[in-house]
Amino acid sequence: FKIFADAAEKEINCFQPNRGYLETPEIVVANRKREQLFYFYKQIAITYATYHPETDKRKGGETLAFAFREVGSILLADYASETALLTDLAAKLRQLPYSAALAVVGLQDAPDRLDAANEAFNAIYLKRSAAERERAQAWTMKQLRPVTDAAFNHLAQAINALYAANEMVG
Repeated sequence: FKIFADAAEKEINCFQPNRGYLETPEIVVANRKREQLFYFYKQIAITYATYHPETDKRKGGETLAFAFREVGSILLADYASETALLTDLAAKLRQLPYSAALAVVGLQDAPDRLDAANEAFNAIYLKRSAAERERAQAWTMKQLRPVTDAAFNHLAQAINALYAANEMVG
C-alpha cells in the first residue's frame, strides 16, 4: 500500500503543481532596494556633475556619472543580468579613478552598500532558482502513470491473495 500511496501522491503533485514561489515577495522587495540604491547614487553623481559649485566635486561627479551611465538601465535587465551589472559596477567603483571620485563627493561606502544589497537579493534569488530547477526536473505524468499502474496492480494482487487465503481458511 505504501508504494501505491507514494506513487499516487507523486501523480497528484504532478497534476496540481505549485504555480507560485514563496520567495517572490522577498525577491521583489530586495530587487527594489538594490535598484533604488543604484538610482540614488546615480542621481547624486549626476547632481554633483551638473550643479555642484566646486570644480573638484563637479569633476568627481562627472567621473561617477560616467560609471553609472556605462551600466545603462538596470530596469530593463532580467534578475541575473542585473545582479551581474551591479557586481561589476561595485568592483569598478573600488578602482581608480572612481574610488578617488567617491572620496571627493563623500560616497566612499557606495560600493559596499551596493554589494550588500545585491548579495542580499542574490541569496534569495538563488534559493528560488533551486526551486525552479527542481520543478523543471520533476517527473512528468507520462513517466509517473506506469509506476502508479504497476503499484496498483501489485496492491490489487496482494489484496486478492489475502482475500483468497482468508476464504480458504474460513
